Amino acid sequence: MGQGKCDPIRQVLGKSKMILGLLEGIPTMLKRELAVFKMKPELHYGDNDCPVSISDSFSKDAQLNFEIELIEFSKINSRTTIGYL
Repeated sequence: MGQGKCDPIRQVLGKSKMILGLLEGIPTMLKRELAVFKMKPELHYGDNDCPVSISDSFSKDAQLNFEIELIEFSKINSRTTIGYL
């Protein structure tokens, strides 16, 4: 599949800016799984509400393929710790 190795990117689902297709696809993956997500424009940068900025010269109408390897994952405790005396 891939063209080479890249440095891993740390993302927090629901907190990090991420295109919709990855936000929906990554939770379906297993640790060390390599997946290719084929996305229509409404699931990537073509979406009007896309939180990730992209160059105006980028074709937002094309289908894009994203190759993702899920290296590691962990759950983050969402509770807030409150300190008191």
